[in-house]
Amino acid sequence: HIALDLDGGPPPPTDLSDPRNATAYNMVRTFLENPLFSAFIQASFLTLTVFGIHVIGRAMDGIGQFEDSLSVIVLFQALLIVMQVLQAIATLVFPPLTVLVSFATVILFFYWLTQFVMEVHGFQSALSALTMIVVSGIGVLIALSLVLAILGVAVIGDVSNV
Repeated sequence: HIALDLDGGPPPPTDLSDPRNATAYNMVRTFLENPLFSAFIQASFLTLTVFGIHVIGRAMDGIGQFEDSLSVIVLFQALLIVMQVLQAIATLVFPPLTVLVSFATVILFFYWLTQFVMEVHGFQSALSALTMIVVSGIGVLIALSLVLAILGVAVIGDVSNV
């Protein structure tokens, strides 16, 4: 559940004296108040996705070209927009249905991405393509975590025993 105040931003947390709450609030506020910044972040992730599909697929003996990877991600995003519209309609018509549409979106996300990667690179096994997608995603998360740790980005949340 997302709430907005009358200024269009997120409502402030109940305890802004806690620096973790203040940091999280400011981060969310940055994204909501700067749509161009949000668009830049989204475009960056999509660009990395296109390069990732191309480079990792080629490293695994795939035959796809960069243009094919780009075309697949454009089509993939169009399909995900359709699913988001269905989620919005489900939320308006029958809110409990939104959970099922969201679950279907996650399943279709992995199915479509696996099928597209197989088509682009000529892979024969859906299981190996899905495994490559999951392992690559985990690798990207680990690399991003290391980069953020090196840059000194703090963890938001309670880590009292660490």
